[in-house]
Parts: sequence; C-alpha cells; structure tokens
Amino acid sequence: AQAAGRLYGVVHDGEWYHVGTPEELRAASDDIAHGNVSVNSR
Repeated sequence: AQAAGRLYGVVHDGEWYHVGTPEELRAASDDIAHGNVSVNSR
C-alpha cells in the first residue's frame, strides 16, 4: 500500500478498547452506558 501511495492514518486521542471477546465487549459497553467514556459518533 505504501509503495502505491495508498497508506493512510488517523490521529486517535482517547480511549481504545479491544472487543474481541464477549467479556471485553461487555466491559466496553458498560463503560459507555455508565458514562465512563465519551462517545463521539458521526
């Protein structure tokens, strides 16, 4: 991708959650539901 000029990036400043298991997804969902993290949706 880099050689073809198709490599892009995004600056991320905030929380990052890995949600690859049901437990991790539940923990992230709980944090959002309880207002422990801000969610910026577009």
